[in-house]
Amino acid sequence: MFPFFPVVATSDPFNFMRVSGEMVTLGIESQSVIMYRLLGMSGLWAVHPDENERMISEKHVAFTESVSSAFQAVMSGKSPDRVMSAAIEPLRSKTKSNVQRLSQGDPSLG
Repeated sequence: MFPFFPVVATSDPFNFMRVSGEMVTLGIESQSVIMYRLLGMSGLWAVHPDENERMISEKHVAFTESVSSAFQAVMSGKSPDRVMSAAIEPLRSKTKSNVQRLSQGDPSLG
């Protein structure tokens, strides 16, 4: 139908499995951060006093970096799996550091 439509570089199926694993890890880390922050808001987990403000302010930075990284990958002709990896990397960096930092708290029971 589109004889002049550029052909996207093909990828190895294992690359898509790797990207799927990155997405699953991002989801698990995100849910862990949400759990720690909800426990912190309810007073059951010790978190830094400015955690609620940080929860809001870090999102636009991470998503801007994610979109920028994905756009650069697209414009340089990367394969779809590499574009997804480029988009996931800044988000994983933030969720990984958040999990490490928040997990250092202690239960505040009573």
